[in-house]
Amino acid sequence: MAPVNLDDHGWAVRRGQAVWQPNSGAAELAGFILIATSLSGEDFIRFSKEPMDIVLARRNHEGWRLDVPAFAQSHSHRGAPPRRIGWFQLANAVNLEPVTGDWQWTEAADGHWRLNNPRTGERLEGFFNP
Repeated sequence: MAPVNLDDHGWAVRRGQAVWQPNSGAAELAGFILIATSLSGEDFIRFSKEPMDIVLARRNHEGWRLDVPAFAQSHSHRGAPPRRIGWFQLANAVNLEPVTGDWQWTEAADGHWRLNNPRTGERLEGFFNP
């Protein structure tokens, strides 16, 4: 995939803080979250804790890519991403699209949100800056 320039026209960017628990037995990781959506329907997600990126996820009309430098993992493929990848489910929820598979989305009146998968115990929760 070509590099992303979030300063280009047509990107809506949300920034905030989040906590990620990769599965029910894993430690929680707290960090900063950025979700950007372009007018063309592309999504870019960065979860980081200075000085490093923990997760980078991206999808467009051609395919998807997920990099997890914190765990030395990288995955990509053509077509839609698997439903089991919570980062893309988070983009769905933020873009007011339905979450699929075992994922559950809740959003409180104060702006806090939570995405969790009861089957795996994976959980993302946080808030976006106003």
